Amino acid sequence: MSTPVAGALAVTPLYAVPATDALVWWNDPGGTWESIPAGTGATGPTGPAGPTGATGPTGAAGAVGATGPTGATGPTGGVGATGPTGATGPVGATGPLGPITLSGDVTGTGTGTIPSTLATANSNVGTFQGLTVNAKGLVTAAVSTTGQIPGTNTNSNATAGNVGEVIQSLISSGAAVGLTNSTAATMTSISLTAGDWDVIGNVYFAPSATMTGVFAGINIGSASFPDPSLRYAVSSSTAFGTQAGSAPGQRVSLAATTTVYMIVQANFASGTCTVCGLLQARRAR
Repeated sequence: MSTPVAGALAVTPLYAVPATDALVWWNDPGGTWESIPAGTGATGPTGPAGPTGATGPTGAAGAVGATGPTGATGPTGGVGATGPTGATGPVGATGPLGPITLSGDVTGTGTGTIPSTLATANSNVGTFQGLTVNAKGLVTAAVSTTGQIPGTNTNSNATAGNVGEVIQSLISSGAAVGLTNSTAATMTSISLTAGDWDVIGNVYFAPSATMTGVFAGINIGSASFPDPSLRYAVSSSTAFGTQAGSAPGQRVSLAATTTVYMIVQANFASGTCTVCGLLQARRAR
């Protein structure tokens, strides 16, 4: 730096102070400027931070990074709804008729027609109770005698509702029915379903002493004697002992279930009298 000096120092030349000088003075006797170089002192403490500057503008977007690896497969989704049912396929061709074997009781009704393949066939397809059936439905008896219908060849019983069905009531001697002198009574009865029946019966009277008359008859729907023409009757002025006989059989045609009775009576002057026997019906058709 240069500073003008007044008075004696007016002719003092200017001095350019180096930046490295720490102290400068004028040596008047020597007529020169003197200086002492600045020494390097210890670094002073850091001053406090200045305030934060304003935010600069947003930089340009960087380049898109490389595609990352594929993630793990997620869980399987639920089962979807069932689709609509497909159309029904065509009906297959009818197979050939196999052999037919008939056994037991065969019943039933229907309005079906015989296929043409059967209508032209003549071979036999089965047998039943001694009868032969061919594919046309023709039934031929094993016995060729006109008017003959073969019966069963075993000891089986006709089932309910079939021809030959039997319904009966047997009163054994051990369960004989006690009678009152000269009074009609029911020995037993049976219930018959609708149909055509043949009904028969027999009786056995056993007095403790003697009798002068016995009577028996089959009656339909009423617990009383039938017409005299349909009674078994024995009457005598001479007393007699035990007596057995058969009540006249009857055809009974019914439209609904009906009770059939065996009516009996014994005339005895003393002692007691019992009766036992059988009432039986067989379905005729």
